[in-house]
Amino acid sequence: MRKAEAMLFHLRWLEANSDVAETARVHDLSVRDMAERTREQAEAARIQAVRASELPALREAEARAAAGLQRLTSARETLDREEERAKERVAELDRRLTQYLRQISAREQQQTSDAEVALQRLDAEDSELKDDDQDPRRKAQRRRSARVRSRNHIGRRRAPVR
Repeated sequence: MRKAEAMLFHLRWLEANSDVAETARVHDLSVRDMAERTREQAEAARIQAVRASELPALREAEARAAAGLQRLTSARETLDREEERAKERVAELDRRLTQYLRQISAREQQQTSDAEVALQRLDAEDSELKDDDQDPRRKAQRRRSARVRSRNHIGRRRAPVR
């Protein structure tokens, strides 16, 4: 019985030694894991400190960029307004040009019509003068009526305006 008890204690002791060895191995792995995580945390803290020291310069750069963007936005809006005014001005000038071209065309037509009437009248007068050259009495009659018309015309011009 003592032998069986000894054997039982021995087996328990072997099992306990095995548990101790396993626990030591797990402990060693945990220590290594802890060391690795501590190193990673230290590296993260170092990187955070570096980034924190860079932050004021980045904020200043951001502020300069924002101010530049604001200036560009304002300039773009000003240019957009100027472009709109220029387009409106071009449209107005196009309307005026079209109106002037219509007026010029109408004047040209009127002048052409007046010139045609004047040419017809001159042709008629030329024909009458040629006829008058052949008849002296008729020529004298025309001269008298032309003088009367001239006097009447001059008389109307000298009349007082009422």
